[in-house]
Amino acid sequence: MLASDRAFWICSRVAAGCAFAVAMAFVLSPSACLLTVSLDGLADGELPVDAGVGGGGGTGGTSGCKVGFADCNTDSVCETNIASDKLNCGTCNHSCQGSTCTGGRCDPVLLASGNSPVALAQDDTYIYWADKGTSDIKRYRKDNSGQVDPLATGQANPTDIAVDDTNVYWSLASGTVTSTTKVPGGVPKNLATQQSPLAIALDGTSIYWVNGTSGSVEKAPKAGGTKTTLASGVMGPSDIAVGGSDVYFIAFGESKLKKVSTSGGTPTDVATGLHNPLSIVLDGTYIYLAEQGTDAESFADGAISRITRATVNKEVLAPMQGAPHSVAVAPKSDYAYWGLFNNQIVMAVQLPPAGQAAPSAVSIATELAGSAISVLADDKAVYWISGANIVKVAR
Repeated sequence: MLASDRAFWICSRVAAGCAFAVAMAFVLSPSACLLTVSLDGLADGELPVDAGVGGGGGTGGTSGCKVGFADCNTDSVCETNIASDKLNCGTCNHSCQGSTCTGGRCDPVLLASGNSPVALAQDDTYIYWADKGTSDIKRYRKDNSGQVDPLATGQANPTDIAVDDTNVYWSLASGTVTSTTKVPGGVPKNLATQQSPLAIALDGTSIYWVNGTSGSVEKAPKAGGTKTTLASGVMGPSDIAVGGSDVYFIAFGESKLKKVSTSGGTPTDVATGLHNPLSIVLDGTYIYLAEQGTDAESFADGAISRITRATVNKEVLAPMQGAPHSVAVAPKSDYAYWGLFNNQIVMAVQLPPAGQAAPSAVSIATELAGSAISVLADDKAVYWISGANIVKVAR
């Protein structure tokens, strides 16, 4: 990502005071080293009984296989090289979904190329994105088949995108919140006009957004209609998420995470003293937060954290993360994923039970990681923007 694009991404999410920038990107299978021993008279992958290597065979495998091999068809022969088998990568039955397997980890694969994509959204079948370079809204199948479908053209300076069961929604820095159908051929409809709508979020009936110029949190009916101001006087609003009857939003200029009722009222602080917060995402229990960090050289105080929605208790999941731009949580809430903008790595951490320390975060991708903004996850894969590309890696 060019410096100008990098500045645009942050400025498009943080309307005031843009001085920083941030990254992401591979798969959570243990790397496997191949053990070299004399195997005369033995099947490939099988060890002599006194070889002294007792590695497990992975899911569905058997013990007694040498490291890097497993019995994936339960015939008591260690026939599967889980270090390179793309259908059994790192463990039995772990498919790389069309990519290759190197060292027991699935390699990232290019899904689609754009010009300057700035934000992603997803449903079960498609990845959707807003492209600043081409002024388009597009979609492409997650299984890497078919062709890129344009859904809307002439959409200058998009800042965010979201989808529900029937429509795709996006915001334009030029001042509108817009929607169209998720299938090609729809006619874009302006839902509201604003000075500078940035991040957007949806619930069953409404679309919500933060207004960078006025420092407000707004909502409007998905079908169009009168907009409602939920909060005003917010310093540098950036990201937004909706959960139940609460709207959560980042006040970047105040170093805070705040919330307000979906019907409006007085905002309350959820977390204060944050280190340049940039991104939030919710599940049923937690708010997950990416803090970029404050040191413009190393961003050493950047972190991935979670905050309980009920008790507002903050737990740091991954400290010392240099400039994470966005955070994603898999639907099962088993892992969190993010990209390190400066280091061009996509990272992951296994989510622990409440009150327990998280294990160390690990890299899941460096190849095709790039600037790694707008990370998403589903049950099968992790997705992100890398420069002009949309990239996927199997979970």
